[in-house]
This record gives sequence, structure tokens and C-alpha cells, in this order.
Amino acid sequence: MLSRAQKFGPVPAMAAIAIFALMALPRAAFALDCQHATQLLDKVICGDGDLKTADAKMAKAYFDLLKSTKDKEVHDLIILSQRRWIEARYHQDITDPPTSPAPDPDDLDRQKSILLGEIHDRTRVLSATPSRLELTIREERVFISRFSGGPFSGFRTGCFFAPRGFGDGAYVCTGTLITQNNNRVCTTTLDWASSHSTEYRTVSEVVDGKTKLIAGCSTGYASTNESCPDEADQGSDTHSIGWSFHLSPKESTFDLDGQDGPSLKLDPDFPFDDTSQGWMVQCLTDPNFPPRSLESPASRNQ
Repeated sequence: MLSRAQKFGPVPAMAAIAIFALMALPRAAFALDCQHATQLLDKVICGDGDLKTADAKMAKAYFDLLKSTKDKEVHDLIILSQRRWIEARYHQDITDPPTSPAPDPDDLDRQKSILLGEIHDRTRVLSATPSRLELTIREERVFISRFSGGPFSGFRTGCFFAPRGFGDGAYVCTGTLITQNNNRVCTTTLDWASSHSTEYRTVSEVVDGKTKLIAGCSTGYASTNESCPDEADQGSDTHSIGWSFHLSPKESTFDLDGQDGPSLKLDPDFPFDDTSQGWMVQCLTDPNFPPRSLESPASRNQ
């Protein structure tokens, strides 16, 4: 999961580095080879008939999707997405029965059930026509093509499986969409913690090759009153609603200039449907957005 402390900036080579790093994963990232299984997770899958069968069906759906994809960029991004999913699967907490001092059979069965659900969910993603991965890439292309683009534009995405007690087995992807239109740069960051999501938004302008932060706000999904208003009369509703115009450029939540730039120009795993692109269009095309009428009371008092 990406932390709020991560920083973003223009490093064009990061896209190639990110793809190469995921491509360097072992052959198991393509299909599980039980004859050469060495990792605990692989052994658990290979030792269970249902898991092994489900994993083979997922691999077939993956290869079928690749064969049907004629667009090279989409093809490569699907490979990256599958390797990212496999890598996240290896980071789950799996009990090793032979080394566990007192293995709980019920707990082991529960782990296998979660794994099976994860594989089935991924198979549905890969086998859908068209695949959700393809649809996301198309939507991102259409949206980004509306603007000039630039060195700041791109995605930084991280994915993980939700820990126990917080949506067992749910595959969660979070990260930041950075969009540039001439000298305007607007970002949407989706963060996840303890099964709750929060969206952070920033507005910046490019000055001498660097971004100058104008304003930022957050919309909390964790039963909070935080909101990023779109209408002027919402700016003074409560203490926590509205935009802040007094953020430090080095504030971790909203800092854009840093050593790590956007990893990818398109990303099939970024939760694009969960973002509100409407505000970003206004942000990128209206040099006066957000107006001071949308400032939060807390910001006004600073």
C-alpha cells in the first residue's frame, strides 16, 4: 500500500524501471509449476486439489487474455498487472503447518478458503469480455487525451491483499493519479487504512519546472465530515469541509515534487472508477479553481 508520505515528481525513466522490476519476478508469475515449488504459498496451493485446479484455470484465463490482446501497450500492462497480483499474493500471512508449533486446522482451512476466493476473483477479472483491465486502460486513455500532458502526468499505484479482519482476501489498489494540462497539475490520491478509504486532492501550477502548491483537500470515507466541495456554498458548512490554501509544499500528504515520479502513463490497476474526474476537469481547465469561496474555515483562520 502506498503511504501518504510518498512524494511524486517528474522522472520519465520510472515507467520503464517499474515494468522491468515486475518482469523480473520468477516464472511462477506466469503459471505455477508444482514440480519446482519452493515458496510456502506455492506448496500450499500445490498440496490442495481445489486450489491447484483454480490456479490452473486462472493461468489459462490470463494466457487467453494475452493472446486476444492486439494492442502492445495494453498487452504489456496486463502482464504487469498479473505480476503485481502474484507478487501481492506472496506477501500474505500464510501459516506453515510443518513448522507451526500448534497448527490450527480450522485456521488452515480458513486460509485456503481465502486463497481460493482470491483466485476465483482474479479469474473473473481476467476472463471477462472485455476485461476490466482493458476497460480501465481505455477509460484512462480517453480521459488523459483531453489534456496537454507533461512530465508530471502519470500514475503511482500499489496493490495488496487486505489483512485479516479488514476485508479478508480483498485485493486493494491505491495510489495517485497526476494529470497535467499546460502549467496546471492536479492530483487525486486514494489511500486505504483499516478498511476505510480517503481521497486527497491537490492543485498546483508549474513554475520553472517545479510545481507550486496552490490548494489541497481531503474527502474521508471513514465516517468523517471531510469533504472537497464543488459548490461555493459548501465551503463554510463545517469546520472540516473545504480547501486549504495554507499547505506547506513539504507537507507529506500533498507534496508533489520528490525523487520518485509517476511510474506509468497508464495503469490498469489504479481504481480509476473510484475517483471523481469531474473536479479534475475543472481543476485542469479553470485557472481560478478552487475559488476562495471554497476555503475551509480552518484554513481561513490560519
